[in-house]
Amino acid sequence: MDFHQNDLSAEKIRGYIELRKKEQRLFPDEWVMHLPKLPRESIHHEEWKIREKSMQRLLNYLPANKNLEILDLGCGNGWLANVLAKNTNYNVLGIEINDEEFAQAKSLFTSNNCKFLQSDIFNENFELHQFDCIILNASIQYFPDPVQLIDRLLNLMSEGGSIHIIDTPIYKSKDVSAAKKRSREYFEKMGVPGMQYHYFHHSTEMLRPYDYDYLYFPGTKLRRFFQIFSGPDSPFPWIRISGRKSAKQNDA
Repeated sequence: MDFHQNDLSAEKIRGYIELRKKEQRLFPDEWVMHLPKLPRESIHHEEWKIREKSMQRLLNYLPANKNLEILDLGCGNGWLANVLAKNTNYNVLGIEINDEEFAQAKSLFTSNNCKFLQSDIFNENFELHQFDCIILNASIQYFPDPVQLIDRLLNLMSEGGSIHIIDTPIYKSKDVSAAKKRSREYFEKMGVPGMQYHYFHHSTEMLRPYDYDYLYFPGTKLRRFFQIFSGPDSPFPWIRISGRKSAKQNDA
């Protein structure tokens, strides 16, 4: 999780942590160390089997024998950064803003090629064009302005690098209003109504300024066919952004 862009009050972060606790998503260290594998006793066991598939697609995509600088933005408890850093060719930086999950990530997974930083991506003075791969794994929904965020990340991306939005709901414009209503009702039910103001429903319109493609798209007939044999898979797309469109492309 990351609250950014003037959205960093202690009250908002407390609301997020309170929700995570009620959802039973703050795992003990012994569970986090083995993620994405979760014990069957967890109510999120089946969900994490799906997240494991998303992780495996990412691992299959990344070149195993190439030195990469990777940013995991909104890294939470650090599980994905840890998995990536098992490849010693990768240097991984995880950024997280909430105290509880940042402390867990730093304590469990810090190594020579896996570091963690508690910071706002907009305030930290990063070297430009530093990262070959920037990952937003279930985190972009906590940023109010995705275009501002992506533009910032493009400045940090190396030549030939890419930004990856994974396991995140991205809506058609016509579906945003209904999604907001569902979220509002859910947060009220969970006793954290203030979260409706800090959870953002982004549409595919946010992608218009960019060169992007889908590396995984759910719901196609072929995908549904394969799920008969492989079981449930992520309902969310994997989007790769490689840069901003040129003026000529925008005019097309």
